[in-house]
Amino acid sequence: MRKSNTVVLTAVAVAFAGIVVAAFCLPVPTSWLFRFLQWHIEGKRVRIFCETDHEALLKACRELSAQMPKGGREAHVYEVGVFSGRSLPRPIRALRPREVIVNEDGTVTLSMFSGWHPFGVWASPEGYEGQRPQEAQRKLVEGLWYYDEDYRWAPDQLDKWIDAQIERNRAAR
Repeated sequence: MRKSNTVVLTAVAVAFAGIVVAAFCLPVPTSWLFRFLQWHIEGKRVRIFCETDHEALLKACRELSAQMPKGGREAHVYEVGVFSGRSLPRPIRALRPREVIVNEDGTVTLSMFSGWHPFGVWASPEGYEGQRPQEAQRKLVEGLWYYDEDYRWAPDQLDKWIDAQIERNRAAR
């Protein structure tokens, strides 16, 4: 390897190591992180409820489900990022989920946030006879449901917050 390449790689490695050390060692109040995560979650919820054509999203999910081979289906997970997910239908990409899961039964889960606060959209294929997930409590259109971990703990509060966001964003248009 040429000396210039070695110098550049070393500089990048040192800078990356410095960022990692700073991230874990600097005294950053956790309330800032919590507020940032709340802002991030709220923005994704607003995108689901106020900026998405639910009929088009359901149609895109059903198209994706229909592409799965019949019979011996296997679940398929699409990671969605800057360089991936381009083969997904436009309404799904516009929602910008973290991942798209096409399940064995043909249902599609658009996971917006996972980990300690999973939420997103769950869609069923045409003529689906099975059960929707327990957390899928808010019906967007027939066959398309919003799910959120908060429905287990505070369903009324979450519904009030969502209604307020819808109303606030409707007034802003």
